[in-house]
Amino acid sequence: MQVTIPQVTINVPGPLELRRSWRWTLLAALVLAFTLAGGASPAAAAESITSPDTAGSVGLDTSLALDAAGNPVVSYHHATNGDLKVLHCDDAFCAGGGESTRFAVILGSVGTFTSLALDASGSPVVSYYDTTNGDLNVLHCDDAFCAPGGESLWVPDTVGNVGEYSSLALDASGFPVVSYRDATNFDLKVLHCNDANCAATSPGDSVTSPDTIGSVGEYTSLALDASGRPVVSYWDRTNSDLKVLHCDDANCAGGGESITSPDAAGSVGVYTSLALDAAGNPVVSYRDATNDDLKVLHCNDVNCAGVETPTSPDTGGTASVGLYTSLALDGAGNPVVSYYDQTNGDLKVLHCNDANCTAGGDSVTSPDTAGIVGWHTSLALDAAGNPVVSYYDASNGDLKLLHCNDANCSAAAKVLPLNITNLGQYALPKTCFEVRNASQVALFEVCDNDFAGLPDTDAICQPDGVCNDDDPAAGSVKLLLTAGDYRVVESQAAPEHTAVTPKQVCTYPAPLAGEECALTFLNTPNTDPWYPWDVNGDGTVDLFNDIFDVAFRFGCGKGPVGEVCP
Repeated sequence: MQVTIPQVTINVPGPLELRRSWRWTLLAALVLAFTLAGGASPAAAAESITSPDTAGSVGLDTSLALDAAGNPVVSYHHATNGDLKVLHCDDAFCAGGGESTRFAVILGSVGTFTSLALDASGSPVVSYYDTTNGDLNVLHCDDAFCAPGGESLWVPDTVGNVGEYSSLALDASGFPVVSYRDATNFDLKVLHCNDANCAATSPGDSVTSPDTIGSVGEYTSLALDASGRPVVSYWDRTNSDLKVLHCDDANCAGGGESITSPDAAGSVGVYTSLALDAAGNPVVSYRDATNDDLKVLHCNDVNCAGVETPTSPDTGGTASVGLYTSLALDGAGNPVVSYYDQTNGDLKVLHCNDANCTAGGDSVTSPDTAGIVGWHTSLALDAAGNPVVSYYDASNGDLKLLHCNDANCSAAAKVLPLNITNLGQYALPKTCFEVRNASQVALFEVCDNDFAGLPDTDAICQPDGVCNDDDPAAGSVKLLLTAGDYRVVESQAAPEHTAVTPKQVCTYPAPLAGEECALTFLNTPNTDPWYPWDVNGDGTVDLFNDIFDVAFRFGCGKGPVGEVCP
């Protein structure tokens, strides 16, 4: 499976000027060859799938967020030791092998039902259940990696058996807000801490029970509206319904909360995950246990109080789907959901083609089918809108992480949207190149030496280019990659009269540290006649069929072969 460059842009003289003088040194095709390496699931070779923690039975009850650099941070349960763990990846794909995995809490049997958010400094805040004591716990790390020492650990609710199904968000002040279940009284509870650590100080944290009717409060998912008021989806076990709470104050303390059951058709509402659209209306993914389907509800008001119309974007055919859902909204407000296909033992990802997941056109893929995988999913979208999912590999007892290479996890060949521009015309071998993305933002520079007489420290080659190849050896410009990076750290220019064939292998979109990719080009002689290309591939270089064709194509500033120039 190849990753191709859709356009090559080279600045050269116009066609007429080129024909009058073959002494112009014209740089021909630059090709960046990315071949997807192995290591991913056979069902999803284009995606990055890693197992960043395999020490014991690890990876249950995952909760994921992305730091400011787009690197995953995950809280999860270490079942072998009964501990809470926190992973902070050192790259966007958790592929480099230098990840930070910490035993954040090892006191008793702890760390189930985790929920994680990052504070303004990027330090993890985690709510979880202490099984030994039956308490809700909140951990606030004092650094981004939860390095030993200095962490804040408090127990803000110890009344009865409380803390299962926790879901956490941070308010505008960075104070934790947590929804969870009171298993003693079968109630939904909401905690709003009065400081960033939920420390036991006066006047004390706010702990309320906004829904106490029947057996409620399992599978909670919490978000805060624009005013900082909690909105929570959860399961009503008594009636087997989906329920939505919208508090009328930040603490759910006023007694005038909105509690609705927007879907009561059959046994529905387990494995809920909630987000708010731009208008503040809840969007919820959950399981329809009656039909073994995944369901998505997009409420038409902030309280889900109207006549709502849930959809079933994945009915699985004969499969049982929709377990362990996790939902986020893309830039257009369309739901993206990770979940478990119980029948096939696969991780699945849904990307709806509209805000309501109405029938037809939705993308449903199975990016990981290796063994029994996809329990306890947690999903976020990277800056490009591509899904990042943490989940449990039940076959191997491992934590796994998926980073898709497109918005649908389609496992299709990736087209790398790069344009390559010659920045130093007519001065071979003194030439530099700038590689840009589709928005014409420079990604890096490639320089074979101090082109056009400019010094090696010229700004055009800083900080990514290597511009000191004054006596280049034969070869090609090489990209020595760090994980998730496409920067030039070594360059060699092919001397004149030398054609270099693209070679080497890179993993895309997750290059591994130390991999080399070849950015290759042709250098051409300075003497007449100048016949550098066999453009039409007939084995010879023909002046009219090849050279004039090249002159027209590159002379009008276009790239694709066969494009007709005005």
